[in-house]
Amino acid sequence: MTVSALLGRVAITTMAGSFLASCAETNGPPPGPEPVESVFVSPSTASLTVGQSLTLTATPRDAAGQSLSGRSVTWSSNALTIASVSAQGEVTALSPGAATITATVEAKHGSSTITVVAGPPTQIAIRRPDSPIRAGEANQFTAFAADARGNVVTPPIYVTWEVLDPTVATVTESGTVRAYVPGPFRIRASDPTGTLAVANNRGDRFAA
Repeated sequence: MTVSALLGRVAITTMAGSFLASCAETNGPPPGPEPVESVFVSPSTASLTVGQSLTLTATPRDAAGQSLSGRSVTWSSNALTIASVSAQGEVTALSPGAATITATVEAKHGSSTITVVAGPPTQIAIRRPDSPIRAGEANQFTAFAADARGNVVTPPIYVTWEVLDPTVATVTESGTVRAYVPGPFRIRASDPTGTLAVANNRGDRFAA
């Protein structure tokens, strides 16, 4: 029997005759990695209190829904003042509101919605009027319950108002302040139950 090769074929000659056998090419490149078709982020929703952190996980998947490993993930937040995210997917709650955290893998995206709420109320916050504060006019101040970071927790609450120097101004039960003369003044809002820390206004002056 003799064997000879010609143009990808093998010629085999035997005593009984001869025939040709084709040889397949085996030198081609190996198949590439499966492309990413979707990205799943877990958890898909979460609620955090200001100051809390949570680590998200991103799982890239192929067209069949199978998990793919060894892929690079890029994290981003659409509201950095509400929630930030690190390169490792750790989310930190910064202020009340909602943020969408997105994981990107090979141009495919997945996201998680993070809702941030204020912490438990610990103090009273005073909100001054938006308009200029003038002597002789009614100036409305408002009190809110706030957490330790100053974030408003609830709508306006009932407080007890007082002016620290009654010779300068007066204040009503609803927080309306009226001054006698231009100059600095101090008012205080207190929680009648004694649960929340009192609040004093800072740096306010009555204009002429």
